[in-house]
Amino acid sequence: MNKMLIGFSISAVGIVLFALTVLKIIPVDTKNTQLLLVAVSWVFIIIGSVMRYKAVTKQHKEWKENQNKEMPK
Repeated sequence: MNKMLIGFSISAVGIVLFALTVLKIIPVDTKNTQLLLVAVSWVFIIIGSVMRYKAVTKQHKEWKENQNKEMPK
């Protein structure tokens, strides 16, 4: 569950950075700097999503193994 929380936090940072950049709350000098911030924020969003997906699939796999052990044959 810890990796899921870390993944969520990384995604949240990316979403906030994206929103602050698009709404022009973060002052940028050039258009290239703004595009760089948007790209970095998307990288954070994607990395966080991948971490959450891996944590959920691992948790689901463990749950399935436990279900198979408990079922009588």
